[in-house]
Amino acid sequence: MNFSSSKIYADRIKLLTIFWIGLLLTGPLVAQDVDGLADQFSYDGDVRARGIFLWRDLPLPSAPVSEDDPRTEQGYDEYFFCKDYPTYCNSDGRKDSPRHEQQDFYGMRFRLNLAFRPTSYADILYGVEVGELIFGRESQKYGPGSGGRGAGRTNLETRQLIFRLHNEADTVSGSVGVFSLSTPNGIVLATSGAGVRGVYEEPSIDSSFEGIYVRSVDNSRIDGDSNGFSDDNFVDIELGVARWKWAGVSWLRSELYGVYRVDDDPSASDDTDSDQETSRMYWGGLHLNFNFGTWGFLLHGVGNWGRFHRPLSDDPFKDRYEFTEPFQSYLTEALKPPLREQYRVNAGAGEARIWYYVTDWIEVSLIAAGGSGRAPGDVEPDGTSIDYRPDQFRTAGSGYQFSEIALDGSGGYSIFSAGRLTGVIAQGASVDFQVLETLSLFIAYFHIEALRTPTIDYNQNYTARFNQRKPTNYLGKEWNAALTWKYSTDLDVVFKLATFDAGSGYKALQDVEYGDDLFESQFYITQKF
Repeated sequence: MNFSSSKIYADRIKLLTIFWIGLLLTGPLVAQDVDGLADQFSYDGDVRARGIFLWRDLPLPSAPVSEDDPRTEQGYDEYFFCKDYPTYCNSDGRKDSPRHEQQDFYGMRFRLNLAFRPTSYADILYGVEVGELIFGRESQKYGPGSGGRGAGRTNLETRQLIFRLHNEADTVSGSVGVFSLSTPNGIVLATSGAGVRGVYEEPSIDSSFEGIYVRSVDNSRIDGDSNGFSDDNFVDIELGVARWKWAGVSWLRSELYGVYRVDDDPSASDDTDSDQETSRMYWGGLHLNFNFGTWGFLLHGVGNWGRFHRPLSDDPFKDRYEFTEPFQSYLTEALKPPLREQYRVNAGAGEARIWYYVTDWIEVSLIAAGGSGRAPGDVEPDGTSIDYRPDQFRTAGSGYQFSEIALDGSGGYSIFSAGRLTGVIAQGASVDFQVLETLSLFIAYFHIEALRTPTIDYNQNYTARFNQRKPTNYLGKEWNAALTWKYSTDLDVVFKLATFDAGSGYKALQDVEYGDDLFESQFYITQKF
């Protein structure tokens, strides 16, 4: 070995020594940086694959035919005839979706929530959803999943984007951005919007105060699984929520809340935009949850007040005066917008639930829910629209669900719009049975009625034959079942079954000629992370 080669080896040894000393010295610093990064950043989410099988022989309500709908002239004529003479038509001028259907389709969605904490006083929250991607069925505006309000699916959706400031104890906070908002169980409200939120918590009395102001509310929801925020689906309104939660005693959880909704734009994309309606609506609710060992009960009451304005030319009471031409034409022209008539709302809704733990493995519940007004598709005794009734309970974007078909947003069948309890009373019972530590079974039965017997005296089909069939307030009954297997802490497998048997009240409202059954089954696999 010569001198030059030994020098090279010596230099290499020095470099390796310096490297290892540097690694030992910087190791704690690197670890500290990783720990700091973990404190400043976190994420969670889930991916879900779902299969749905649907079968029915019962007609379902679909979207009303409009002048822009590319359908036959016969369809247009039927729409305007039904609009002028609603007592001779079903569903206030709506056309039925196909009366026989059997199909299966599949869907997949991915949700990711990111949280950044640059300081101990600020949080940045971002949530995104890919899907729900449907394959095996064309996207449609009616039929399965028609309970929602959206006009199409969005592949990538922003579910939340929040900049949140708070004190070090995190008892006082203020947020701005896009976030979800709801009232208890979603009877009044369950949606997302862009606005501001403030929260104050008082741990000494186990109480909190929250105030929310939203300027634009998301209107892209098609069903309960696809409600991301979309630039093309803003509803340009003002929405406010105030709530007070108190849990000062161990056996009671209570919430007192109020909601207001102001819509001053007659052209806004709303449920009633075709009527050019403006409105100012208010809700007040009290939610009480009592727990006494093995049993408990829930009471929830909601009041709905306010007023709305529609063009005077649409006033249903103007038709009680008949004039001959040309005076009728002069009157119709004179009553066109901007002349508007004011109508009042004084309505309510509520729910109650009693549950009892028979054993540590079995829970039995009795459930009831309902809202004032007349059921969807009904008309007044004089043939005018029920929309002008003062007791028609309205919502600010409800997402209430007590079942799997009737009033739900499951993505399958819906006999009424998702979450609307107006004019409907549901009574039922459920049993939740923990078969094994990782396996549970849920079974439920619901009896659904209209609060008021439908006043439809003539249908094209159901009551047409010399009025042999009389409408009743019985809308139908529903059975639900769900089997859940927790394969691991973060992986769930769920199989659901639901069936609905329509009653004479629903058949009268939808002018059902034949058939009365809906069947829906779903299979879920959800992986959380």
